[in-house]
Amino acid sequence: MKTLGFFCISVFLVSTAFSKSKDRISPKELGTEVKQVVLITDLSSQMTKDLLAGLHPNIAVECKEGTELPFKYAGHFGLFSVKFTPNLSVKLEKTSYLRFIRTRPDNPKSSRGYISFDLKSWEKLSKYDVGNKRDLNFGMSLDKSHVLLESKIAPQVE
Repeated sequence: MKTLGFFCISVFLVSTAFSKSKDRISPKELGTEVKQVVLITDLSSQMTKDLLAGLHPNIAVECKEGTELPFKYAGHFGLFSVKFTPNLSVKLEKTSYLRFIRTRPDNPKSSRGYISFDLKSWEKLSKYDVGNKRDLNFGMSLDKSHVLLESKIAPQVE
């Protein structure tokens, strides 16, 4: 009876340790030490593309609290165009580190983002986006001088 109990427990432990659930498996690169930290303000366009493709899993991007990044965007859609000029900026509210790791070496589109606040423990970046309820306001400003798009995470009720 003891042998059967031991066998059942062993099978359970092995089956959960080697489960094929993609959510439980972390890329082995997350266990390796970060070899280089690059400030988000120092990233070139090409380096950003390479990082997002997961080509540099040992590089972490540092996003320092209080950093403000001017945002420019131009979109041409035939019927209308959209242009954001330096009026819009992105402000980083908390220091964090980002890594992008290719989960399948043969697929350049299989890159996933991970976030850390101490360069030691890493979580999926999607954890901070999925499931958060957002308030979204869109319309003319009160003085009718511009279109206003406002988004914020709704407070969670416990």
